[in-house]
Amino acid sequence: MNYHTTIPDASTTDFQLALQKSLSLPSAEIAIVAHSLQILKMPDVGSVLGVNIVQDLKNFRIAKTANKTIHLVTEKIFPSGFNGTLLAPYISLELLAEAVTALRPADVVYLPLSDKELKEYLANNNSRPI
Repeated sequence: MNYHTTIPDASTTDFQLALQKSLSLPSAEIAIVAHSLQILKMPDVGSVLGVNIVQDLKNFRIAKTANKTIHLVTEKIFPSGFNGTLLAPYISLELLAEAVTALRPADVVYLPLSDKELKEYLANNNSRPI
């Protein structure tokens, strides 16, 4: 199933909402897709994930919580054998399409950065707002 935030911007509230949705889905794995490691420096992402998870993702590209494994996926690094939810904050639709093709996620949670991206995403995907 596809889900999306409804207000395109980079806000802590939207990232928190998207992460909560990803955590609530039954998959044991979440892949955060980003253009680069710079996403970990965004205040909204860092404050929601917390220092320990951000540090693990930065150093190892993987972090574990009590019941989820979180992967950091960049343009150049896709985990093999992934079976979970794809969390796509503030990425291009091109990278989103590549990640969906490569990872074959059970669910996608997309955070658009602009109205144009949201409209294009909705035109091409059956998605529910969160």
